[in-house]
Amino acid sequence: MEKKFAYSIGVDLHKDSMTIVVLDANGVLAERKNISTRCKNKVREFFS
Repeated sequence: MEKKFAYSIGVDLHKDSMTIVVLDANGVLAERKNISTRCKNKVREFFS
């Protein structure tokens, strides 16, 4: 049996920034965000 998840998250991580893409269960873009990796509170807030 295949297990389906509500969202899929992809992260392109670099030294100074990251791009995060969230797709819903149908593969439709739900959110895309660029965050500075130097701003740890914003990173933490996004993933919480």
